[in-house]
Amino acid sequence: MSMYRLIGAGVFAAATAVIVLLGVLSDTGGRLLTRQFSVPVGEAGFAGLQLHLGSAPTTIEVLPGGDTLLAASLTSRDDPRLLITDGGSSGAAQALRKSLVLEQAPEGKISRESAAGPDEHWEISLSDRIPLDLEINVSQGSLVADLADARLASLVLSGGGKAVELTLPASTGDYGADIDVGSARLEIRLSGTGEGGADRMLTLTAADDGLLLQVPGDIGLRLEGEIDALARLDAPPTLSDVPVPANECPIDQVERYRAQETAGFRTAVTRITVRVVEWRTGAFVLSAAGSQP
Repeated sequence: MSMYRLIGAGVFAAATAVIVLLGVLSDTGGRLLTRQFSVPVGEAGFAGLQLHLGSAPTTIEVLPGGDTLLAASLTSRDDPRLLITDGGSSGAAQALRKSLVLEQAPEGKISRESAAGPDEHWEISLSDRIPLDLEINVSQGSLVADLADARLASLVLSGGGKAVELTLPASTGDYGADIDVGSARLEIRLSGTGEGGADRMLTLTAADDGLLLQVPGDIGLRLEGEIDALARLDAPPTLSDVPVPANECPIDQVERYRAQETAGFRTAVTRITVRVVEWRTGAFVLSAAGSQP
């Protein structure tokens, strides 16, 4: 049987998590709250995390070797709460799954007409002990997420925000990443080498202010989709056009669908495929790690 817990708004569940509420007064007279969450890995062998970010600038990092699944210190005028579900199983080994949802409490939502103040910030740390299905929804604030050491099973990143800087692992097993951040400035870096022997699929959708994608130089890379729709494509000279069979193209993109690959892509130990679904105005800048885009 699944066990459901709500952490936040003054509720305390000692067996599952710890929450500390600290109130401070901002320069403008508005009240800031700092909420601190800590959730142990426990017996979980897999986790699903949904992070619905607030208006404050947010940083996400991975803590190596820790027993804490999620630790967060959230200082803002927003009203976050944490929902926890224990139970169920996932994967061939039927590992115990733990699910966390960080969101704004409906009864405490604040209508934000201005940017977050200088004292507002969210800091979130994740465990590297178990695989993660990670969903991140960016609100009005910026996001810097270093997931290079995460054991990602999947990633969905959506929303708007001002700017998103994302570092993904390049050698920790197969995973897919679906990324749609609207008009936000987007920077993606893949960290590591091709020693993991895995495939990646990054799906990128509609960025008005441009994208920087930085990848290791020792992997197989494929860029596919409506490449001609990009306002400007700066890519390493190692990418070259390859034919795409009509039956592998979306039915509404057959005439516009193109693909480019690095030499030896098909036989590379680690392969990364970047699929461009839609683009509007920004520049697409693609570079090998360590080079200057």
